[in-house]
Amino acid sequence: MSSPWTLLGIATAAVVGMMFLLWVIHLFTRNASVVDPGWATGLALCAFVYAALGDGYEPRRWMVAAMAGIWGLRLGGYLLFTRVIGHPEEGRYVHLRQKWKTNIPLKFLIFFQVQALLDVILSVPFLLAARNTIPEIHPLEWLALVVWVVAITGESLADAQLHRFKADPTNHGKVCQAGLWNYSRHPNYFFEWLIWIAYAL
Repeated sequence: MSSPWTLLGIATAAVVGMMFLLWVIHLFTRNASVVDPGWATGLALCAFVYAALGDGYEPRRWMVAAMAGIWGLRLGGYLLFTRVIGHPEEGRYVHLRQKWKTNIPLKFLIFFQVQALLDVILSVPFLLAARNTIPEIHPLEWLALVVWVVAITGESLADAQLHRFKADPTNHGKVCQAGLWNYSRHPNYFFEWLIWIAYAL
């Protein structure tokens, strides 16, 4: 059986490398918001590393990789196109620049790499699944897939509804109460929480 430390090491190297490239891009664009889609994509990258190199039951490995991949690429793409490309740097990163004052590129490099480390830590459920050699998908795992499908559908719908609301200039300064947002202040966060429940299952 492949060592979990070997798999973690390879995933760490992959995500650290990706975050380094994003840090270099941020130096040219002066937009550290690129770290956010990078974080989501990094989790997907970890899951694919585990699926490709792990030696657990193959259908399980790739089912989890598909779940994490679809989630990470969807969220990463959404953040990239709604908060990075064609948008100014997010306020929290502007605030960090003002707060740090000196050695800002180095401090952002550390910040980006901390996000990479967080990806690796949060990817441990994917690693465990990729090393599980039981040659069948347990009913609890099928339940996890059902929960994930409901959650990714709900989160995608909530994001689309909010994006459509914000795109209408007449809604500037208003609180979104369209669709799922009529029932919850944060339906996207609720469904994100459900996604992580699915990963735990």
